[in-house]
Amino acid sequence: MDLILFEVPPDEILITNVDNNWYGSFFLRTHCDTDSAGKFSCLTGNCDTGVESCDGASPHAPFTSLESFAITGNFSLSYGVDLQHGFNVPIMVYPEHGPATCRPAGCAEDINRLCPVHLQVKAPGGVVIGCKSDCDASGDPKACCDGEYGGRDKCQPSASASLFKRACPSAHTWKYDGWVSSCEGASFNIILCP
Repeated sequence: MDLILFEVPPDEILITNVDNNWYGSFFLRTHCDTDSAGKFSCLTGNCDTGVESCDGASPHAPFTSLESFAITGNFSLSYGVDLQHGFNVPIMVYPEHGPATCRPAGCAEDINRLCPVHLQVKAPGGVVIGCKSDCDASGDPKACCDGEYGGRDKCQPSASASLFKRACPSAHTWKYDGWVSSCEGASFNIILCP
């Protein structure tokens, strides 16, 4: 998988093409900067590498991600917006020029405005810039569907997953949610902060 790293300034459009059989995820990071010593970091989605590239490191929650983005030889695409590790940026995926069965996916709601206090991540100055999941905030196996709670029959969505699902019905919000779309022969508009 090739690394795709880019910044999208407000009100700008980025057009990119990827090859068939590409698979990957986009992790959204916000409030990024390079300090006087040259160290790069972000207030949400930071991956502690000190540079813009995560170099394979996973970002820290909370972050919104575009997951399961897989293109096969017949140009069939699987895609889903994942809020399992919380939320920082609204994002929607809109198929274009495909069959009517291709459906939008994502989260257009600004969950930061709905986030319970104990899950909030704030910037200096107190503005809420992210909302953690119950799993990432507590590490509780029940909230994470791990250990004795592993398995669809043993786990239920946490309070945060239920909140995220009410706000964003077409997003994947917990381990066994299963909300992933597929579409063949379409191009896609991915809109941040719709």
